Amino acid sequence: MRRRFLVCSAVLSALNAQQPGAGHPLASDGVVFDVAADGVPWARGRDWKAHWRDGWCVFRPAGNREDLSIRLAEVTVGSETVVVGAPKVARTGRRVQLSHPGLVEAWATSPASLEQSFAFADLPGRGELCLRLEVLGAFEPRSTEAGIRFATSAGVVRYETCVAIDAKGRRVNVPIEWSAGGVCLRVPAAFVVEAELPLVVDPTLAVAAGFSTPQPGPARVVHDEFTSQYLVVWESRFSPSDMDVIAQRLGSDGTPIGGPIAIDITTSNVERPRLAANAFAGTWLCVAQGGGGALPIVALARRVSVEGIAVPPAPIAGAGFGGLTGDALHVDVGGSPQLDGSARYTIVFERRDAVGATEVWAWQADGGGALLAGGPQRLAHGLRGPARPVISRSCGFDPWQSSAWTVAWQTASAGGDRDVQACALAWDGAVVAGPVDVDADADDDGDPLVSSPVLVGAERVALLAWQQAGGGPRLAVFDRAGQVRLRSGFAIPGTTAVIGDLDSDGSRFAIVATATPLAGGSAQTMATAVAWRSDFASLRVDLQERPFAGGDPESDPAVYALRSSAGASSGAVYGIVVRRHQAGGPQLELAIWDGRQPGPQLVVREPHCGGIPANAFTIVGSCVIGGELWFDMPTDAFSGFMVGTPADLQIPVCNCRVGVVDANMVANPYVTILPSEPTLVGAMFSTQGYIIGSRSSTCLGVIDLSYTIDITIR
Repeated sequence: MRRRFLVCSAVLSALNAQQPGAGHPLASDGVVFDVAADGVPWARGRDWKAHWRDGWCVFRPAGNREDLSIRLAEVTVGSETVVVGAPKVARTGRRVQLSHPGLVEAWATSPASLEQSFAFADLPGRGELCLRLEVLGAFEPRSTEAGIRFATSAGVVRYETCVAIDAKGRRVNVPIEWSAGGVCLRVPAAFVVEAELPLVVDPTLAVAAGFSTPQPGPARVVHDEFTSQYLVVWESRFSPSDMDVIAQRLGSDGTPIGGPIAIDITTSNVERPRLAANAFAGTWLCVAQGGGGALPIVALARRVSVEGIAVPPAPIAGAGFGGLTGDALHVDVGGSPQLDGSARYTIVFERRDAVGATEVWAWQADGGGALLAGGPQRLAHGLRGPARPVISRSCGFDPWQSSAWTVAWQTASAGGDRDVQACALAWDGAVVAGPVDVDADADDDGDPLVSSPVLVGAERVALLAWQQAGGGPRLAVFDRAGQVRLRSGFAIPGTTAVIGDLDSDGSRFAIVATATPLAGGSAQTMATAVAWRSDFASLRVDLQERPFAGGDPESDPAVYALRSSAGASSGAVYGIVVRRHQAGGPQLELAIWDGRQPGPQLVVREPHCGGIPANAFTIVGSCVIGGELWFDMPTDAFSGFMVGTPADLQIPVCNCRVGVVDANMVANPYVTILPSEPTLVGAMFSTQGYIIGSRSSTCLGVIDLSYTIDITIR
């Protein structure tokens, strides 16, 4: 007897249940840790960030521009001195530990505070234990009953509630005093004399009130097919002059994996993160614009492995790189799904010189994010001032010889408006087409976006989008040969729409947009899937726009296909990041969207004949283009399936009915992969099982016919 699959009713329920809706939250209130390129450890909580250098803990409340720095300067016990030298710094879990020659200083982290402690395994004598801490920063100290509060015009930081605890758990409150520009912690002599070592002194540093809470900004998302993981990266504004970049891994269902990953949590201002994947190396590469508010502005890159390990960030473009001078702005990166050494990253950026002239450059990196020795190449320059480049998230799957990234940018025209240009780059970075004008009319067109390519036969095309001032979003289809195959508008009826992002699964394009109703009301994140019809040179909407349920999305949604630019779709599944208004501020969420048309995929019809029960015929799989379907009837008799056009024909000599005509006869069990042909979306076919050798047939002798199942490709 063959293995029985899920019964038909359960399978139908599972297949029809995947609808877009509220996703999993991304922005964490937890603590993020990092080690900077210079080896200095950093941590960031919900309300603060800190780093440890040369014995100093440099603490900054969220929303503040100034640091409060604290360093252990001197320790005495009675008349004896405990040696306090240059500490060794290490992190274990959520604790940062500074090992001095005579004691261990530790900082335990939580979202709202740092809990400092001093552990003494030995003491040179017994008597009053006094710890003097040096304090620097533009904060005004104010003594309180619990300790000291450091105030600025922005808010208050508490250094309070200190206790001493011995090995037997006995404890005593420890006064915190302000003296001679520093803090003194005094453990009473009577307690120290009786204490059983080790002895721990434990004050708390926390944000009291007034400072702002960081809010998540625009995000980007990519997927690694082999580990079925998403990586989402987003901006997080820590203060008016300090933008951080944080990432989070998620499973295929959107469940967070591990903790948040620091791309940059230093006090430098790093913004506009962009993300791509390299399948061969098993890495993600995040690039961002940085500079800490000073010139020159540089482009930074950080590699993240699929295990969630981030190497230290490194500059990749700007003054001093590749012989270039000036600033590096609007950096973007494209990856590769190739599974051999041809898999590279391509990084594009805008170079701005000392007089404000701009150019567009590209530079390739290997799977580890290291820049290749060939150096950067200039893609566009001249009086039109090319700027704001973007690159497709992927260059496309096999055949790798025809894979290509599309790079687009905006230019200035003689009439003062903006235009859009594009070019195509081969897997090795060579320019294979362009630059060409995608839109050079008299309208003001700018801020381009570009998808990964789709493969239609032997033809690769990408979808470009941009915003036309006063005219809404525009679309264009651009092929590897540099031909603009189509220009069209994009509208969501009854709304003002702004496209946030677009991608492809190798067969269809997915567009996410923010739509604000013309009649008033909240904005909604909308998603739509469109197909390129090369035979008619047109874009066909395969799925009407639908709002994502729950919340009140803001702008800048992001989308990524599970197999961005695969040669054949593995089922249209997209990860979409939306930013929703919540009671405590914006919240990022990842929603999984199957890109299907509404309506059932499988419908069971009555026409049958014989004793085959309704639940004996099972279909499992995905009813989308490129999806895989399994047909099975558990029986030892000779059996199979008819697969063809839906029908309802009565056999004249009895009440048996046939539900399929123009049928192909296939074996039981049967596996089929639906073609990756967008024109099939919405098409229906039917299947009906048969068993030969049964004695239960009421009409056809030894032949039984099952119920008919109508299958609609969604």
